Amino acid sequence: MALVGARQEVTTELNAAVDELDRAGDDPFLDEIGGELGFDRSRHALCAGAAFVALGDGEHAEPAALNAIELFGDMPDEFRWGAGELGAWVDLGAARALRGDLAGTENALERVFTLAPERRTEALSRRLLNLGRLLGTTRYRGVVEAGRICEAIEDFASNSLARSTSRRVIGPAE
Repeated sequence: MALVGARQEVTTELNAAVDELDRAGDDPFLDEIGGELGFDRSRHALCAGAAFVALGDGEHAEPAALNAIELFGDMPDEFRWGAGELGAWVDLGAARALRGDLAGTENALERVFTLAPERRTEALSRRLLNLGRLLGTTRYRGVVEAGRICEAIEDFASNSLARSTSRRVIGPAE
């Protein structure tokens, strides 16, 4: 919905998810069984941040991303979804870029850019490349910070897991 600009529908669904989380309560047994399909408050905050970024709404995306980061950070390491937490850091950077705070964007992305190539997933690369498209708009043309961030995004994507482990399927024509 966010990708097509359906702001009201996004807000309605995010509010409905909060209502369901409130109704479900905190049941350690059920929460631990969820695994990859589990949906807790940290994932809700991550989804909210990503949705508001997609809507171009930095004012709402930033607190949602910060909330996700805090909730993931409060989890014990064995239960923390590391990829989700990193995605929230990228969303925080994007939210700050939407608001024109490029120093804040750089700060939010520091931990993402230092990831080892084997931890650089396709999902993180896509999030960063979307941010790069925003920074490539007229609004940021010639802005030094935007250029630095775009270079770091390009480096990240070119040294990601998918790029570093791919092999040619078809050999060169002889």
